[in-house]
Amino acid sequence: PDRCHARPAAPRHEVMTAVGKTTDARASASGIAYRRAVVTDAPTLAALCSTVWITTYAEDGVEPAFARHVLAEFTAERLHALLVDPQHCHWIAETEAGAVGFAELKFGERSPLLATRAQAEISRLYGLERFTRRGLGRELLNRCRASAASAGIETLWLTAYDGNVRALEFYRREGWSVAGDYAFPLEDRTYRNVVLSLPVSPPAQS
Repeated sequence: PDRCHARPAAPRHEVMTAVGKTTDARASASGIAYRRAVVTDAPTLAALCSTVWITTYAEDGVEPAFARHVLAEFTAERLHALLVDPQHCHWIAETEAGAVGFAELKFGERSPLLATRAQAEISRLYGLERFTRRGLGRELLNRCRASAASAGIETLWLTAYDGNVRALEFYRREGWSVAGDYAFPLEDRTYRNVVLSLPVSPPAQS
């Protein structure tokens, strides 16, 4: 079953667009709409992920290792495979001009630092820089949390680069707790990431 689309994960204010993509009318009032990503979004999401990754991690220049990672990791083919995988749930944020944010939820991915049985990882949470401080990250996190709750997930977790102070402060404001460290390997180097977790409340009974 597609747990990303399980009820009652969807927001109460859903509307259907003419092309059948589910959006949130309430969020659209801010100029940003949110919907579940579909397979045809793969090329757009590949470009978005590449842009955000380079902007975030290559502030001093694009090293060859960075370039190789981005070109291998963020391809339309890889994104397409993830979008059709029922173990993944994807949310996209967009304006009338196009995609500005993206979140990827991976069911069943467990962290050895956490004791709970049912876990899911938010493996990607990306937003274009000019759209920060507009509630983009919070809205994407909330949708991931709702999808996780509907799937019976007890704990969400994610990793964030320890040099990304703004991201770490954001997660802490949103109630995430530090669970430990993770060494992210990139060719012959490793980068310290912080593992954060958040308990998931069960969905409200209607």
